[in-house]
Amino acid sequence: MADKDVPPASEIRASTQRDSSERLKTEIREAFPAFETEIIASLTREELVELVFECRSFLGQKTRSQGSLEGKLELKLSKRLLKVSIQKEAEKVPLPVSPTTMNPTDVMQMMMQMLQQQRDEEARRREDESKRRELEEIRRRDEESRRREEEATRRREEAELRKRELDIQEKSRKEELAAKETLRREEIAARQRADELRETQRQEEINRKDEQRREELNRIETLRREEITRLENQRREENEAAERRFNVQL
Repeated sequence: MADKDVPPASEIRASTQRDSSERLKTEIREAFPAFETEIIASLTREELVELVFECRSFLGQKTRSQGSLEGKLELKLSKRLLKVSIQKEAEKVPLPVSPTTMNPTDVMQMMMQMLQQQRDEEARRREDESKRRELEEIRRRDEESRRREEEATRRREEAELRKRELDIQEKSRKEELAAKETLRREEIAARQRADELRETQRQEEINRKDEQRREELNRIETLRREEITRLENQRREENEAAERRFNVQL
């Protein structure tokens, strides 16, 4: 199968995971007739999926394999094992079997070792991912702490600015109230002075009218007395005239 026809690993894994455990066991038994039934039965669901996934990945197919795969898989494993051995040469990591002398048991052991290596790599990857997440969490917490400090500082500054604005407003309000109070008192004093002036003028007018009334009364009284005096003089003169006429007649 050409490389361009090899399905993606994600499709192979998804296809493998959709199969039941019994179907995966059957596929392993058919692909490796020499494997002992007890070994296959002892495999976990995860191991079954990984083993069949590796087989299908090596063969470049995502559907179930038909018949024995020992020869095909041995060739694939030999090539992969050779590649792995070259990559591990610098690390001096020993491989369990030679790529040129494999039997079904060796194939099974190699598959299990590769699965273990994958698990180790996955464990390392998860550990690295966990460390990365821890670092990200630390950075996130530091960033969150810094953001909270900045937010707290901003709020304090806003509160101080607001307080200064309120203080200025309160000072302006008090000054305005004081100015209004001063103006009110001045207006009250002006009204009081105006009332006092009006009261003084009213009292002066009353006094003037009282004086005029007294003068008028005095004038009338004088005229009355003069009239009385005139009338008395007139009666006296009339009496004297009558007395003289009486005496003449005698």
